[in-house]
Amino acid sequence: MKEQNSFWTKPAVWIVGGVGIGVFATATVLTGSGLKMASAQSTPNVKIAQYASSTPGYAALEQLDSAFAAVSEAVSPSVVHIKVGDNLKPSTKALLPGQTEQGIRSQGSGFIYRADGWIVTNDHVVDGAKEVIVVFNDGRELSGKVIRSGDSRNDVALVKVEANDLPVATVADSGKVRVGQFALAFGSPFGLENSVTIGHISALGRASLAGGGAGTIRSYAGMIQTDAPINPGNSGGPLVGISGEVIGVNTSIYSGSSAMGMGESGNVGIGFAIPGNQVRLIADRLIARGKLERGYFGIAPGDLTPYEQKQLGISKGAVVRQVPETGPAKAAGIMEGDIITSIDKLEIRGQQDLLNAMLDIKPGSMVTVNFIREKQNKSVSVKIAELPKEATAQVQPQQQLPNGIDPKFFKRFLNPGDGTDPFGDAPTAPERAEKPSGKIGDKATLGIAIKSLDDTERKNYKIPAGKSGALVQSVETGSLADRIGLQPGDLITSLNGDNIKSADDLLNTMRAAKVGDKGTIMIERYAEGQSFTKSMNFQF
Repeated sequence: MKEQNSFWTKPAVWIVGGVGIGVFATATVLTGSGLKMASAQSTPNVKIAQYASSTPGYAALEQLDSAFAAVSEAVSPSVVHIKVGDNLKPSTKALLPGQTEQGIRSQGSGFIYRADGWIVTNDHVVDGAKEVIVVFNDGRELSGKVIRSGDSRNDVALVKVEANDLPVATVADSGKVRVGQFALAFGSPFGLENSVTIGHISALGRASLAGGGAGTIRSYAGMIQTDAPINPGNSGGPLVGISGEVIGVNTSIYSGSSAMGMGESGNVGIGFAIPGNQVRLIADRLIARGKLERGYFGIAPGDLTPYEQKQLGISKGAVVRQVPETGPAKAAGIMEGDIITSIDKLEIRGQQDLLNAMLDIKPGSMVTVNFIREKQNKSVSVKIAELPKEATAQVQPQQQLPNGIDPKFFKRFLNPGDGTDPFGDAPTAPERAEKPSGKIGDKATLGIAIKSLDDTERKNYKIPAGKSGALVQSVETGSLADRIGLQPGDLITSLNGDNIKSADDLLNTMRAAKVGDKGTIMIERYAEGQSFTKSMNFQF
């Protein structure tokens, strides 16, 4: 028993000893005259050396590699890790990667916006927190005060720490961002601080919904899509171009398993960032005013699709997708399909301009709204109201679902053709049905049965009073309608720029459609307390 406790019989010693022997054996070469020590660098890889010196384009790759490293080194000092919890205090205890401190409720990222201690992050990161702990790139930890926007249309918040001469991240003009450009995402995914990932700008002008605290639905418009890997914990961190300037704030991802926000399943190559211009606008207002106030116009705006722009002969404006039955816009005569081009002297290029205009117009103000209806310029006076507490944004969610909404409700748009019908059994005996055809130039069909609305259909499909359109009664398997995700209960409100108020309107518009033509369709879908608007481009 005594020998078992001796130095040479301890397992840890044998493990270390084995490693040492292995290293010795690896570092020796057997020659004719015996054993000889060999340097690890004594035999260079000739192929690699030849590749580096003679391969065309290697120098460019080397420069690109160096550029990425330089951007990372320049930006990282301005990126912070934000910890949210209860009774948190700055910690000096080192943690293992991925390990969380006791008391932390959530965590995210941010970046230094001003040298005097103003830090930008996502509102959903600090939702419900009065104070947070900010961890800087150099290891410092400071308590911070949260300044929130309280606006479901803007997921931007600030954290103020008592510090000066902090390294600031410069925010770029995000209006100059182009699809295909390189992008670097900074932050603390899963609590792993000072992480950098690289990808591209995948798309611009995305709209999405994601869940917030206490069941809040947050809506985003005009977002930047990127394939730079973003994971839980990256929220609030900067998305940066190769110039080293912030082009957006990493906010949400498309999660393949849950199709919601910053899901625990991690990145699948589709992430979204709030554009830098929008971040700057909100941050400056919060610093100056301490809060945001938003007037209520009473519409659900959207951006014109390229097809709509061509059909209508205009390049900018915010199209009215929905008009609630009560609200300033409805009272002033604004209708679905109207295209708003300006409010007073504010030019409206798209839905984000219209949303931002409501931040500058106080409730109770009378404004002149200029718009286009059926290619005719019109104007009307509108009295902007206070934002109702129950008012939520009704943008077009192209990627995500808010917390608390049944995923089946939108599933046919996320996974067309899966046959899911969240409304249950559809009524039978459609009013009219179309027959498919296939040759280029033939009369085009959608492959649906339709009818005009009556009280029974409104009740069956939870369609509010005052809504009109062509109701989809059934969808033919494999048809165009099936491929783009239409389903029974959908209300078609527009086709190829024509307003659809009834089944007859849709049939009249379809008479001019030929197989091979390009088209755009707008539908609305309803369920208990929920609605969804979608505009889709397709080819007959």
